[in-house]
Amino acid sequence: MMKVPHESAKMQQMLKTVNFFTVENAAYTELIAKFEELYRSIGFDITFAPRAFKFSESLRKEPKLVNTVLMYDLSQDGYRNVNRLECLNVEQTKLVLRKLAQYHAASAQCRSLNGPYPELFTQTMFASNKDRAISILEGIMGPFKKMFLENIYYFKNGDKYYDKFSKLFAKMSSKFLSLSVFDDSEFNVINHGDCWINNLLFKFDTAGNLKDMKFVDFQLPKYGHPSTDLLNFLMSSVHIDYKLTHFDYFIKYYHDQLIEHLQLLKYKDRLPTLSELHMQLYKYGIWAITASVMVLPIVLLDQSEEPMEYKSQLYTNVRYKENIEQIMPWLDNRGLLDL
Repeated sequence: MMKVPHESAKMQQMLKTVNFFTVENAAYTELIAKFEELYRSIGFDITFAPRAFKFSESLRKEPKLVNTVLMYDLSQDGYRNVNRLECLNVEQTKLVLRKLAQYHAASAQCRSLNGPYPELFTQTMFASNKDRAISILEGIMGPFKKMFLENIYYFKNGDKYYDKFSKLFAKMSSKFLSLSVFDDSEFNVINHGDCWINNLLFKFDTAGNLKDMKFVDFQLPKYGHPSTDLLNFLMSSVHIDYKLTHFDYFIKYYHDQLIEHLQLLKYKDRLPTLSELHMQLYKYGIWAITASVMVLPIVLLDQSEEPMEYKSQLYTNVRYKENIEQIMPWLDNRGLLDL
């Protein structure tokens, strides 16, 4: 399977600014391969993603291949996406959290053994130009924020939260940017960076029993606190019947798995506590907001709609309304609308 960029002028300009293909190829060959080898060295066969292949001789003949990712097609082994409109059940969520904990643990141990990661995985996008970074973030987030506020009065008790969301949105880009700089005093890992249901492939046996899952799309791996992956995943991809009522349970489950695998890998640094993890989930709570306001609407929208209808339905479809009407008070009760 080959991943290639669009030929649009916008995409070409973006690649000049930040080349996602360089990052993704490096993630597969420099990160994931090492993480998997750590487990193999202690007798565990754990794989996180499809195998990727490097171009060498071909690059000299066709330089454009530098902007591609060539990887094994996991569908040949029965891996597939699940229906994103239905989101994930408890069993599926726990499997993702276990795999995420294994991945995070390996990344922490790799850092402990080999020293700091290269800037490709530690620096924020446009780190040297804060104004440009905020401008680009506003270009991405702005339309979502505008449409959400335009529709908030159609949500049950939406008027109660309008002012809080409006004030939060005004500082969201700068908050997002500042929290993207890792804090070396915290427990840090390589985050997947885009952990949501579309980037998760599941494998089932012939009886429909869940057997395994793998991650795809490593264009945004970033060194930092694991809260970013956890909040983005849980708030965007877990069924509404479980994402809030089981939230603390899921965090405890992830933490248990993280500690288990850090110990398996003989991680020598201080182990993060569950209470510390909960405190960091509050600190990095902006990811719960972006996931709920900008990712969840896409997850819950039937893309069979016509393009114009698709945009207008993001915040008006029944599935999203049912979700956000429960999520808003949950966010408010946790103080996440007062960040």
